[in-house]
Amino acid sequence: MITAFVLFQHLIERCKSAMKVPGTSLVDATTQSSIINEEIQVQWEKTCDFYRNERQCDDYVRIENEIYYCFDAIVNDARKIMIGLDSVSSLQHVLITSMRICIDPNFKLEIRTGLGGTSDALTLRTPSYAVAGVDLLRRLIQLQKKFEQPPITQENIPTRILNNPPVLTFFSAWTAAVRVNNLDANIGREHARQMLSYIKKYIDNYHPNLTQYIRYEMDHEDTYEDTLLNYIIAHYNESYNDEQIRQQLITQAISRGSNEDGSIKYTSMHLIIFKDIIDKQSSQQLFHLLDETQNNEPTCLYDCIITIGVSVEKRFNEVRYAIRQVFINDSELNNEQYHFPLSIRMLSHAGQTPVYYHDKNEITVHQISNREITDLHITDKKYEDIKEDLSILIEDIDISELKSICTHIDHLGSHDISSWKNIVSTLIDLCLDSW
Repeated sequence: MITAFVLFQHLIERCKSAMKVPGTSLVDATTQSSIINEEIQVQWEKTCDFYRNERQCDDYVRIENEIYYCFDAIVNDARKIMIGLDSVSSLQHVLITSMRICIDPNFKLEIRTGLGGTSDALTLRTPSYAVAGVDLLRRLIQLQKKFEQPPITQENIPTRILNNPPVLTFFSAWTAAVRVNNLDANIGREHARQMLSYIKKYIDNYHPNLTQYIRYEMDHEDTYEDTLLNYIIAHYNESYNDEQIRQQLITQAISRGSNEDGSIKYTSMHLIIFKDIIDKQSSQQLFHLLDETQNNEPTCLYDCIITIGVSVEKRFNEVRYAIRQVFINDSELNNEQYHFPLSIRMLSHAGQTPVYYHDKNEITVHQISNREITDLHITDKKYEDIKEDLSILIEDIDISELKSICTHIDHLGSHDISSWKNIVSTLIDLCLDSW
C-alpha cells in the first residue's frame, strides 16, 4: 500500500492545477513533511479498508484514480479565475474530502459565496462574484455523472458518489452590516435583494442547466444567536494572537463606518455565516430563502463547506480557521451540540474592490439601463480597478454563447471546453481532423 504522502504527491503532479497556497505552489506544498497530519493518515487507512472490504478492491491504481478525479474536480482551475487556496489546511481538507466522496455515496457538500451589506447602488460587475462558484459546481456535477457509467460486475463493484448533488449557495449578510456598520435596514434589505436577484437572472440566462443546484439566501436577526456568537467572540478576544491581522480588520471596519467592537463582532459572525461552526440544537433557521414563496428548510449538516471569497477575505479566513480550531480542541465543549464540517477556503480574482462597494470609476446597472454609458471599453485606464471583474464576466458569457452555438458539433461534449483557451484549441483540432 502506498503511503498517504505518496498519494498526495501523485494527485498534485497529475492535476497540474494553477491554484496556489500562500507563498508557494500546490506542488511545492506537498514537499512539506507536515502536510500529512493524523487526520489525513486515518482517512487514507479508512479509504483503503473500505475499498478492500466493501468494494472487494485491492487495486491501488483504481483507488488513486478515483480519488484523483474528485481532487481534480475541486482544484482544477483551467479558466484561472482563482487566486488559490487560502492555506495548507484547506489543501489538506481537499484531500480528505476527495477520499470521503469516494467512500460515502451520501456525502453532502455545499459551496458558499457571501455578499456584504451595502448602501451603494447595484454594480454591473456583481455577477463576477458568482463565476468561480458556478464553474466549481459544474465540475462537481460532471464528476457525479462520470461515476454513473461503470457497469456492475462480480469482480468490480462500482463507486457511486454524491447521491446528494452538491449545492451552490449565494447569500447576503446584510443584517450583519446593519448591526455593526450602522447600515439603514430598509436600504440594506432592498440592495441585498437586488444583488441576489441580479446574480440569479445572470445564472438562469447563461447557466440554466445548473439552476436546480443553486440557492439564494438572506441572513436575519436570528442568524446570529447570542449564545454561539458570544462564545465565538470570547474565543476571538482570548485566543487569537495575530495583532497585525486584528488591526487590519479593525481598520477595515472603521472605513465602513464601524469601530473596534464592531470589527470583533463582524469577524466573529463570519464563522456562523460560512458554517465553520453549526449549533445542531438551534431552533432557528440559519438563513431565509430569497424567494419567500419557498419553504425554509431545516439547516442541513453538510459534510464539507467550500467557501469562495475575494482577496480581502483572507484575513477573515485566518481568524475563521484559528477560532474553529480552538472550538474543536476545547475539551469542555459539548461535541454533541456543535457540527464542524470539513472546511475548504478558496480565494477568487473577482472583487479586488468588493462588487457591492463602488470603485472610484464604478459602472452601475442603472447607468447601463438608462443608457448613461453606451460605449464601454474595459481597456480604458479609468476602469483598471474593475477590469478583472468585467473580463471574468465577458469570458464567462463568451464561453456560454459559444457552447450553445457549437452544440451540433459531433463529439464536442467529450472534450474539455471549460475555458476559452480549451474551446478554441478543441475547435481547431476538430476542424483539422475533418479536413
